[in-house]
Amino acid sequence: MLRSWRALGARLSTDAGWGGCAVALVKESLYILDLKEHFYPSRIERGVINKDELGLYVFASKPSSGAAIFKF
Repeated sequence: MLRSWRALGARLSTDAGWGGCAVALVKESLYILDLKEHFYPSRIERGVINKDELGLYVFASKPSSGAAIFKF
């Protein structure tokens, strides 16, 4: 699925509180819709994931500068 969306990179993260999530760098925000339509339905049907909670599992984020120290 990531290849068809021309992912710039992807990784399964198991550290730093990410809890085994996949992080993918894709250019299109429509990737999330495609993921919800083609990857998750079988898991919803089996009761593994609640459809109403899907937004907790699949979401977009933007890169930032990371942690910083502010001096007041």
